[in-house]
Amino acid sequence: LDVLNSLAYGVLEFVEVYLILHNTPVLGGLAAAETLLVFTLARTGFSLADLVAGQLDNIPVYVRAGTLDTLMLRPLPVMAQIMLGDVQLKRLARLMLYVVGLALVLPRAGIDWTPARIALVPATVIGGGVIFSALFVVAGAGQFRLLDGGEFANAFTYGGAYAASYPTSALPPPVRAFFTAVVPAAFVGYLPALALLGRPG
Repeated sequence: LDVLNSLAYGVLEFVEVYLILHNTPVLGGLAAAETLLVFTLARTGFSLADLVAGQLDNIPVYVRAGTLDTLMLRPLPVMAQIMLGDVQLKRLARLMLYVVGLALVLPRAGIDWTPARIALVPATVIGGGVIFSALFVVAGAGQFRLLDGGEFANAFTYGGAYAASYPTSALPPPVRAFFTAVVPAAFVGYLPALALLGRPG
């Protein structure tokens, strides 16, 4: 049921993008297939990070329950124990859904393939995973200083994933600057998509 729920959630995200592109065929200077490229690149990278480091969202639960102290007594890195302590199949299902979506979008995006652009696709997904994993780590570390700061931390992790899913050029300049320089969401989907498409940034 968790896997089906996760797949349904991913399909709803695709439906959301379809509805936006149905009413706005060009978003931030990108056509529908190009916007879908940004979306699938960003969501695949985020899903990879969620699979690897998404469990860091549970740090406040561990602190309140007192189980973090138990993890600190073990002769293993605490962060690794948290990250590997609750591997969920639903996160893997969501990643696979976005990988399939990316595989379907790439031939339709009008990319002039070169060896560098072929290498850029997996590098973008892995790089996006690293960027969002780092955001999960920062958000998890902030839980030690913030009182009930889970929603504040999620604004940067999940909010950054949402902002990365659409062309950054469609955002107002202050928001665009924030999601480029502070939370590097533009580097996860939009800027690699421009490089794949051969567009100036």
